[in-house]
Amino acid sequence: MAEGENPKSILSQFRNSYHPRIAVTVDMIATGTDVKPLECLLFMRDVKSRNYFEQMKGRGTRTISLDDLRKVTPSAKFTKDHFVIVDAIGVTRTVKTDSRPLEKKPGVPLKDLLQAIAVGARDEELFTTIASRLTRLDKQISEKEKKTICRKS
Repeated sequence: MAEGENPKSILSQFRNSYHPRIAVTVDMIATGTDVKPLECLLFMRDVKSRNYFEQMKGRGTRTISLDDLRKVTPSAKFTKDHFVIVDAIGVTRTVKTDSRPLEKKPGVPLKDLLQAIAVGARDEELFTTIASRLTRLDKQISEKEKKTICRKS
């Protein structure tokens, strides 16, 4: 995509015209886009998220009528009944993780979250939210601040 081009316009062109027939990234078509004539997925980098990987594969499962398929593949003799995955780097063999947002209580101050634990709260949303906040803080604070936190905790 050239600088200044509108991604929605590019997707519309890809969806509705014969050229181009190859998408060089599946990121643009991973979510929120229905590209029914997609007949081949080419993976050239790993995908860690199970949900994201399934969404990408799902683009190939879209069905399409023979007439609509012939608009982009004039030589088609039958309706689309399969798609091909080309796994150039082993994405189908790597371990995938379940991705879910850790921040379940985004509007609650960290002080209040820690206070809830201090008085005995033990719910999963509280723990995942604190884990998310602490992970983010760990990337933002200095080594000296980390040592102070370790000492006081």
